[in-house]
Amino acid sequence: MSIYSSINYPQLFWSWLILLGVFLVDASLTLLIRIFRGKKFYIPHSSHAYQKIARKLNSHAKTSIFVVLVNVIWLSPLAFLVALEKIEGILGVIFAYAPLIFLVYYLDKNLPDKQDA
Repeated sequence: MSIYSSINYPQLFWSWLILLGVFLVDASLTLLIRIFRGKKFYIPHSSHAYQKIARKLNSHAKTSIFVVLVNVIWLSPLAFLVALEKIEGILGVIFAYAPLIFLVYYLDKNLPDKQDA
């Protein structure tokens, strides 16, 4: 769906990147942090932001609700603004990803991995 819509409406490419932000930022940044620290990135681990939040809240349901709220309150409005060409796509991605990058970085610094706890 994202590929098809992006082919027909190029501005939607950026909207899809924004809507997938939680997953793309968490997966990509976690992988980069593991590589940078010299950890084996290809073995199972529990260092994703989602996993750390779930452990902190002791609930996957609450964590999923948090992710939904981030998507509804933060990412969706930005994706719509980009789709309606009210803001440039790359600018929308930067606005959308900046707090997500900060959150992943903050959680990495302040909440240990499961195996480190």
